[in-house]
Amino acid sequence: MENKADIKNFESNIEKLKGFLENLEDENITLEKSLEIYKKSKMLLKENQIMLENAKLECVEITKQLEEE
Repeated sequence: MENKADIKNFESNIEKLKGFLENLEDENITLEKSLEIYKKSKMLLKENQIMLENAKLECVEITKQLEEE
């Protein structure tokens, strides 16, 4: 089961990604900084995708258990 730490981490990642987007909108951002933000963003997105997949699997399992009752 997803715990509160996972949910908090997911939400924290979303907030970080929003901040990265704001940084990328700066017309004075360097290519180097853009690439750094891109790399960090991809890592956060991957973490969140894994958390979402785990939550989806948990929902499927809960549904199966409820159908068996």
